[in-house]
Amino acid sequence: MSKQIKPGKEVKPLLDQARAADLNVDHRKGTWIITAPEGGHPPIFIGNNVAAPHSLNNYKAAIRRMAQATEPADEQPANTWGMPNRWTIADLLTYASGQGIDVQAVPGGLRIVAASNGHAQAVAEVLRLNETSILRHLENPDMHNPAEVVELPSDMFVDDAYTVWACLRDEARAQGDKPAILNRISGVLWAGARDNTIATLSPEWSPAYRITLARFLADCGAMGAIRRGRAPLWWLSIEWPAERAQEIRQSGLPVAVLVETDPEPEIEIEPVIERPASDLDPIAALTRIKARIEQAEETAAAESERADEWQRRAGAESERANNAEIRAEDAEARADKAETRVSELEAENDDLRDQLDQVQPKLAELTQIKTLFRDLTGGSH
Repeated sequence: MSKQIKPGKEVKPLLDQARAADLNVDHRKGTWIITAPEGGHPPIFIGNNVAAPHSLNNYKAAIRRMAQATEPADEQPANTWGMPNRWTIADLLTYASGQGIDVQAVPGGLRIVAASNGHAQAVAEVLRLNETSILRHLENPDMHNPAEVVELPSDMFVDDAYTVWACLRDEARAQGDKPAILNRISGVLWAGARDNTIATLSPEWSPAYRITLARFLADCGAMGAIRRGRAPLWWLSIEWPAERAQEIRQSGLPVAVLVETDPEPEIEIEPVIERPASDLDPIAALTRIKARIEQAEETAAAESERADEWQRRAGAESERANNAEIRAEDAEARADKAETRVSELEAENDDLRDQLDQVQPKLAELTQIKTLFRDLTGGSH
């Protein structure tokens, strides 16, 4: 007899709500899965512990919509929050231009230049998938087919993105919920291939829809890449960023949902390549990241030492300059003293000349007296 799994106290009312609406409730690997009996709708994944109130509200709303849906998901009327859900090619080009996207017809196809953010790239994806219609419109704007339109997503779009995040969040929890920080926001690490997970989660989603979901998750702050490549490593938010997700949703993000009858390209899921456990081990990945951080710190320390050495040299040069300035000031002071002494000597010399001028008449008189005395005495002394 299999062990019965008891849901958490926050999860149990959600499961009761789903069962009361005749929805299927299953449990697999620590996650509750709610599906519609008729199929055609993305499943709802719920972890065994839900704490945030907005997460509970999101789950309740998703279950309620699934229960009320009587048509296949592809035929549900779109809730576009007051914006048009069907765009003509002309309107789409006008919207793209307003987003700073440059669209030009060039030999061999369509040239699209868009910013790297998820919103602009999502619009660019819509343009690429409608390339034939856009080229026809650019060649003759007055003769374009009014039926060639694109659509905005239904309100299930955010729920689909939340479903992907919840699934990845459960996988991260199974990997140990290793703490991580991205852009100073706390989260957890998850090691795995995001695109393969999205494709496996709902195979009926179109490739363009999957791409847009992935970009939406990044734009709303639900996840971000820490390392891409052979062993992808991701950052996941601890709680679903509900407010940011709805803010982006209400801005009218176009999604590549086509009305034209062109066959949809098939997605090619890359085969899973067996890699050493160390390549997929998040602890090993953290060790490698830590090693790179330590290397960067060592480089920064070396640069700091060089900066300190240059600062010491600059200080020595400054000290030598100060000493030279002091010596110059001393020499200038000595020169001032010498000049003062010269002035004093010149003054003394002037005094001596004055005294000599006064003595010379007396000396001449004395000489005359001596001459007379010698004459009187007969030249004898």
